[in-house]
Amino acid sequence: MSTEDEEGTMKRCLIVDDQEENLYLLETILKGNGYEVDRAGNGAEALEKARRQPPDMVISDILMPVMDGYTLCREWKADNALKHIPFVFYTATYTETKDEEFALSLGADRFLIKPQEPDVLIRMIREVMDESYSARQVAARPLGEEMEIFRQHNEILFRKLEKKMSDLEAANRQLQSLEEKYRLSFAHATDVIFMIDADLVISGVSPCVERILGYRPEEFVGQPVSGLEAIMPPESFERAVSDVDLILRGDTIEGVIYRFIAKDGCIKHGEVSGSPIRSDGKIIGIVSIARDITERRRMEEKLQAAYAKRQELEFIIDRSPAVVWLWKAEPGWPVEYVSGNITSYGYVPSDFTGGRIAFASIVHPEDLQRVGTEVEQYTREGRSEFTQEYRIYMKSGEMRWIDDRTWVRRGPDGSITHFQGIAIDITDRKRAEETMLKSENRFRKLFEQMCSCAVIYEAVDDGEDFVIRDFNRAAERLEKIGREEVLGRRVTEVFPGVRDFGLFAVFQRVWNTGNPEDHKISLYKDHRIAGWRENHVFRLPSGEMVALYEDVTARKQADEALTVSEKKYRNILEDMDDAYFELDLKGNLVFFNEALVRKTGYTREELTGMNYRNFISPETSRLVLTVFSEIYKTGQAVRLFDYEVVMKDGQVRNYESWANLLFDEQDRPVGFRGMARDITSRKQAEMSLQKSLENLRKALQTTIQVLVVAVETRDPYTAGHQVRVADLARNIALEMGLPPDRIEGIRLAAVIHDIGKLYVPAEILTKPTRLRDIEFALIQEHAQKGYEILKDVESAWPLAQIVYQHHERMDGSGYPRNLKGDEIILEARILAVSDVVESMASHRPYRPTLGIEAALEEIERNRGTHYDKVVVDACLKLFREKGYHVVY
Repeated sequence: MSTEDEEGTMKRCLIVDDQEENLYLLETILKGNGYEVDRAGNGAEALEKARRQPPDMVISDILMPVMDGYTLCREWKADNALKHIPFVFYTATYTETKDEEFALSLGADRFLIKPQEPDVLIRMIREVMDESYSARQVAARPLGEEMEIFRQHNEILFRKLEKKMSDLEAANRQLQSLEEKYRLSFAHATDVIFMIDADLVISGVSPCVERILGYRPEEFVGQPVSGLEAIMPPESFERAVSDVDLILRGDTIEGVIYRFIAKDGCIKHGEVSGSPIRSDGKIIGIVSIARDITERRRMEEKLQAAYAKRQELEFIIDRSPAVVWLWKAEPGWPVEYVSGNITSYGYVPSDFTGGRIAFASIVHPEDLQRVGTEVEQYTREGRSEFTQEYRIYMKSGEMRWIDDRTWVRRGPDGSITHFQGIAIDITDRKRAEETMLKSENRFRKLFEQMCSCAVIYEAVDDGEDFVIRDFNRAAERLEKIGREEVLGRRVTEVFPGVRDFGLFAVFQRVWNTGNPEDHKISLYKDHRIAGWRENHVFRLPSGEMVALYEDVTARKQADEALTVSEKKYRNILEDMDDAYFELDLKGNLVFFNEALVRKTGYTREELTGMNYRNFISPETSRLVLTVFSEIYKTGQAVRLFDYEVVMKDGQVRNYESWANLLFDEQDRPVGFRGMARDITSRKQAEMSLQKSLENLRKALQTTIQVLVVAVETRDPYTAGHQVRVADLARNIALEMGLPPDRIEGIRLAAVIHDIGKLYVPAEILTKPTRLRDIEFALIQEHAQKGYEILKDVESAWPLAQIVYQHHERMDGSGYPRNLKGDEIILEARILAVSDVVESMASHRPYRPTLGIEAALEEIERNRGTHYDKVVVDACLKLFREKGYHVVY
């Protein structure tokens, strides 16, 4: 049915009611269904509007001021211009049958009881508005009927008014009761209630404001709202002004958070709701309720901080090489949680947490039984944590080694419910260990099978003595002493005649300069052995000293015998293994023994008259020329210079020689003479030994790097700290003028000085608050633990002792052994100062940085008591004079 007339104009309804809410609801329904709407608040106003502009229908309430609905209907039906327009009553007050009968007797077209469903109401309206419907007409009544209608009208109105009065009295009684309840609630409310009048003056405040803010209610009452600026920070007051404006425009605010300044100056957080107070449709004030949520805010902030910390930890874990697991203590070890970085193994967390893969299924079959047995043993022993190394399979099938540190979780009854683990991939470390083992085995085999005696020494007491670190079988046979009897002992103790022998001075020179040196053939003698020795001494990059030597007693005796008899000399010369030669001043061979013939492959005839340049390699012939020139100029013999000899078959061999001037009967130099020894095998052995030792050094570096990575995985603060301490310690050592090799040892020890913290729980290392005594005691064990980790690692430096002593102090106040003074090695003293300066200058989990100046003041204040004076002076000079700074 159309809501438009024949001309296409929307049909207009006049609605009459004294309640704004009823008018609004009815207007919304009608407009939503295509009707134009005009409103009136009583019968008189409606009649006036209708006569000016007649509507298409009128819908009216009954009980209204000025003119009620019944009177309006009578006037409507009596007006010739309006009586044909449908009149509908819509009432919630007059609901009895006789009310409806009276309304219809006045000519009403419909009598509807409020409320009606919108679709029902619209259907009835459309029936009345239909073009085929004719409005009911009322014929003129005799005076008597008019009087009867008037009586009925009054009777109905009086009855409703009596009901209204009765309801009003009941409402007044209820209002009084509610006012009393309100007064009591207002007085005892736990939330602060503010009453504000239309002039924005505070008219009432509940007493609890004194408990919450410290102000008495009377300090607010009568004051303008603008006075609240004194107890609110600017941003909260600006928000409050804006919200008051919203409420005065009819809006309601709920759950707005303001900050208040209590009388004692502390900040309180309030959750505020506010709404307008209305009277006769007008806003006459504001009621606002403020709840103290200060404690709740603190808890929320703590929760937010905890959540942020959790997200931060998850972020760190997911991007670290350590995978975190949580297994159920059930067969197969089903996984409840695994960190996101499990993707580095090709899996996703849901592979395990979804139950598709049990953890036991990815453990290498050869390791699974051992791992299970160890877990049973450890838990039976009551351990709360333990560490295992085993192999697991990546999703691709590749096998990886992991280091798994596991914690045992127990339920309230003490039974084991879960295992929590942190797994680190140690495949590279394992491979490095295997490589190092293979390299060591090769070195050991070569070392033991050498024909020459070989002994490895380590300098101690700053080169004042040397400790034997290795001793091969050839040396055992020659010196008639077992390897186990000499290892770890000082050379001056095992060979008490070494100083008189002259070899000790060679050790010291080679250790200081790094230049290899041969020790002249000399007689060694002590209470146990005696014999002529020939030594070649050199220093390894690690700082260790190597002595290759042979017993030349027989050769020495042969030399002495040669001086007794020319014949014996000739025979010995021809039979000896070393080549003897004599050259004229042009370098041509004029005499040589049979050994030179055998070794070079030339015949005696070919060698006779041959210039030495013809069988010495071009690369070394200039060296030999220089040696001969020096001998000629100085008249002094040159012993053991190396060069290369080209055999007749083209093979190049390494030789060493000594040479001297050859004189005639008038002591005029006529040439040169000397001995040549094939040292090719020895050279090859030295190169092989050097390569093996270098491989060992690289393997040690790799192991240290793996240990650094392990520390970084547990505690990123410790890892960065170690690197910075290492750089500072190296620079202090440079400033002190220490040898490069010793500086390298200090740097390596500093890089891993906190390795012992691997035994300290990660939650203690990263704890953001002050440690308890028991927690600090655990951390203090890291020096001891670091020593235990490193003590069996073979190294050119005392790494284990440096780490063991880096928390000792000069006055004995340090830990773990309360060493003092010279009991603390110099490397540890340097590391102690570096550790303290970097720690104080850096941010730590439990405190912010104290600053570099505070760190320098600490070491300067305790110079000579806690810290070595020389080390402190070097450190202060670095920062204050040379511009050194810690790099983060």
